[in-house]
Amino acid sequence: MQSVLVTDTHKPLGLNLVKAFAQKGLNVVAAPSDEPEENSRKKPYDAFKKKPVAVVPWNRSSPLSSKNLILRGLQRFPDLDAALILLPPLPPGSPFSELKYLDVETVLDIWLKGSILLARDLFGHFAGMKGGSLSFVSLSLPKSAGVSLLDDLCREAVLVIWKDLLKDARASGIALNVFLSRATDARAYAEFIAKTSTEKCNKPGGRLFYFQWK
Repeated sequence: MQSVLVTDTHKPLGLNLVKAFAQKGLNVVAAPSDEPEENSRKKPYDAFKKKPVAVVPWNRSSPLSSKNLILRGLQRFPDLDAALILLPPLPPGSPFSELKYLDVETVLDIWLKGSILLARDLFGHFAGMKGGSLSFVSLSLPKSAGVSLLDDLCREAVLVIWKDLLKDARASGIALNVFLSRATDARAYAEFIAKTSTEKCNKPGGRLFYFQWK
């Protein structure tokens, strides 16, 4: 693993992953998916000025933005050989009969769809180079916080996609992995992911990793 793309670095987990990978000497493409104020966009990354970190904003709702994210990442780091797509925790929601249209649209049509489309493009990129590592990283709320139907739907959708792609991943030389956690310490989870990714996520096929899941 030489260069890694990390999505949603505007979230604590994503930003901690950038730090963890940079400390291990990897090149990092940081892809925040929100739209912060122009004058604050670069502030979270000031600490990485002396590190090989490229910030490429990503619009989750745009298929073109997903393709552009990969192209711009490759322009900065031609040896891009790993990527992590994050699914941040979703707050406890209403019962199914009381779900709001806006919540469903935001979670499924933007968060989940954006992740799927980027995963498709990254998988195609790695398949073309006959190698690489692609991981889905899910962070759910602790069970004590309550049930979140939409969070469960997104997580299960990722697992379905992962299982469906395993055969093609092995044939294409791709390491396809999933990380699941209910941790409240984003830094500890990020360090676990970075260590595991560099040491155990390089073989074709796939593995499922749990961190503080109970």
